[in-house]
Amino acid sequence: MPAIEKAGRQGKILQCKNNLKKFHIADEFYAEDHNKYYVSIKASPWNYTWFRNKDFLASLGTKENDIRNDSSLTCPNYTSPSYARFSYAPNWANDKFWWSGFLNQSILRNRVNLTSQKIKFIENTDWHGNSYHGNPTRWYSNGEVGGNAVAYRHDDNANIMFFDGHAELRAPDYVYFNGDYTLINQLWQLKGDSFSD
Repeated sequence: MPAIEKAGRQGKILQCKNNLKKFHIADEFYAEDHNKYYVSIKASPWNYTWFRNKDFLASLGTKENDIRNDSSLTCPNYTSPSYARFSYAPNWANDKFWWSGFLNQSILRNRVNLTSQKIKFIENTDWHGNSYHGNPTRWYSNGEVGGNAVAYRHDDNANIMFFDGHAELRAPDYVYFNGDYTLINQLWQLKGDSFSD
């Protein structure tokens, strides 16, 4: 029985990684059709924001009204969250995404540095993720507890999709703070010159 249970857990982790791969591939297709810019994480008008952007959602094989409940795009360990129905979210950590302005900023694909080390999508409980809400003590979510939190759904670990297209399962101290903020900044922060003007 323990071996069967372990295999089941590993299968769900792999399925989750494959879901994240779908988001990555959809964004790559989107960039090909939009002058090498990835889909906007926050946009004005709101319909151009990633989870409402028709071109991005078409590449993902879904529509705006379906993405929140599409089981084919949902972590197999996902349960109904308390705030919003999102299973994954893009990296929102850069200052250019915050509410103070900089609407319609899009990441230029060929200007992203350290693509194997930068978070692109992560398991989350809302439509945007960042290191602050990855805090395992303040915002801890081993499922769907709390809005806009990194969701550690797999034995207290979360799957991450990086800009180069590979996925990893990581513990909270890797995602939020492991004693070295240099690594956290390297994971989350995107330099200003990665964006459109």
